[in-house]
Amino acid sequence: MPTQPPDRQPPMATAMRWVSEITSGGLMLALPCLGGWWLDGWLRSAPWCLIVGGFLGLILSFLHLMRITGALKSDSKKK
Repeated sequence: MPTQPPDRQPPMATAMRWVSEITSGGLMLALPCLGGWWLDGWLRSAPWCLIVGGFLGLILSFLHLMRITGALKSDSKKK
């Protein structure tokens, strides 16, 4: 089944696209923190890996948010 152009997608498809974007942004924030916490336990390195993971997660989620915002602006220009 061919995909429809973005301006002809059903509302449910658009909603699911935004749900996946928001979920991936949350995972980009949480997973580096969890990875840093796990690495701290494995290396016994106090909270340093958690702190680095937290900053990495913040940077990744911020960049993802900027990409979403750009997509939101381009969607509003099409209308």
